[in-house]
Amino acid sequence: MLLLLVTACLPPILLDTGMVSDTGTTDDSADTSDSGDPIDDADSDGYLAGPASTDDCDDNNPAVHPGAEEVLDWVDGDCDGSVIEAAQDYAEHGLFTEVGFISEVAAFPPGDDRVAAGFPSVNAVRITSTVDLADGSIDGGKDITYGAGTAFGFDVLSFDLDTDTHADLLIGDPSYGAYWIVPDDTIDGAGSAIAAENLDILYATGGSIGFAAAQVGDRLAITVSSPSTTVYLLELEDVEGVGGAVERGVPVNSDSLVDGFGASLAALDLNGDGVGELIAGAPGGARGAVYVFDGTLVASEVASLTTDDAEATWTGEVSGSPIGGQTLGAGQINDDGYADVFIASYVTDADLPRTFYTMLGAERPASGAAASVAMSSVTDIQGFTADAVVNFPSADAADLDGDFKAELVIGSPGESPGRLYVFSGDMLGGPGTFTGADAPVGIQGQDPDDNFGEVVTLAGLGQANPMALVAAPGQSGGVFWSFPLAF
Repeated sequence: MLLLLVTACLPPILLDTGMVSDTGTTDDSADTSDSGDPIDDADSDGYLAGPASTDDCDDNNPAVHPGAEEVLDWVDGDCDGSVIEAAQDYAEHGLFTEVGFISEVAAFPPGDDRVAAGFPSVNAVRITSTVDLADGSIDGGKDITYGAGTAFGFDVLSFDLDTDTHADLLIGDPSYGAYWIVPDDTIDGAGSAIAAENLDILYATGGSIGFAAAQVGDRLAITVSSPSTTVYLLELEDVEGVGGAVERGVPVNSDSLVDGFGASLAALDLNGDGVGELIAGAPGGARGAVYVFDGTLVASEVASLTTDDAEATWTGEVSGSPIGGQTLGAGQINDDGYADVFIASYVTDADLPRTFYTMLGAERPASGAAASVAMSSVTDIQGFTADAVVNFPSADAADLDGDFKAELVIGSPGESPGRLYVFSGDMLGGPGTFTGADAPVGIQGQDPDDNFGEVVTLAGLGQANPMALVAAPGQSGGVFWSFPLAF
């Protein structure tokens, strides 16, 4: 079997059923403190209210008491005095070990609780569900493997190839220089394994692909490096059941040959017109940039596009901490009807911090009004480190508490051990500066140098078992954790 499921051994939790009196009898009704004041178990959870670490810190909530099962929310569920919890407190929810480097985890669309995790060190992608992860089981999972691959699974994209509302997969191997197309009927078909040798592939005739792709309406955007980079836009109907060379698509080029244009791609409807915009990162240079191309323009019958056609350009704020290496779709931060974007910087100077920026879609220039937007006008979250300063940070975002504002979940693998921080949507709606210490909730990794937080994905949203999935490639030969969400 590709992956080995283990469950950490935790000490047993003793649930009090009442207080033992001086005569040795049990009294479930009440007791008194040293001062003579009554101490009750108002929520009947077997723990009495009080200030000690062994007492119930919220006697109105039976789910909160010492030894309670922790979930990722704003509550100190086990009364240990902190919402920054240890990863091992969640071990009963299942984790995979000895999986090597985990590069990408793609969540299937809302309404489907499955995820596809890429393990390029073993040239495989595992499809499993949050239900299986919550039960501590991987039964029913399916592996997609490629025997001749060198980094198969480096990039994994969930998209809708044939617009039938069922998820298809695009799996990249940049060393091999190709994307494999996995249609939904193959994903849902019989058997527990899929051989990539039997799948259609997309390739580049003059460069390499497999590291950046996004679905923009009825087009697929794929970046080709050769040695400068070009993003090609392909009609989905021309890809289905065919594969082939990506250069037959519409080229989108940068005016620069060294800016790394297309290193990251995303698609979000930033102006509320129902058509997604193409967002392309260019991390080359001291500050980097992110370009926004209007969705209507991307969908039009044009022969080619350049960065001069972008309706907005977001430039980095700090020299040596460029943006554009990773662009994150964030949903709606402020419930104004416009999608908003999280943009991450990386650092080329070890003395500079990583920074996450939130850019509100409504604040970008109107369609057709090309303009540059300074990152200093938006919320920024600073101070995240990495074991190597060239590593890109990882994060995901979604409305976790039902207030129509997206929360931001950030991995900080460079801490020892690594950490996961959750910032509420209320913190992200306008200008302001925060650090990891301002996060209301988080999880700390288990071992020093485990790189916990290297990959972060939220999955199964709207389902019975929503999960935060977090990679710790430095722990036990590579560990893939799952944490329950309960906002």
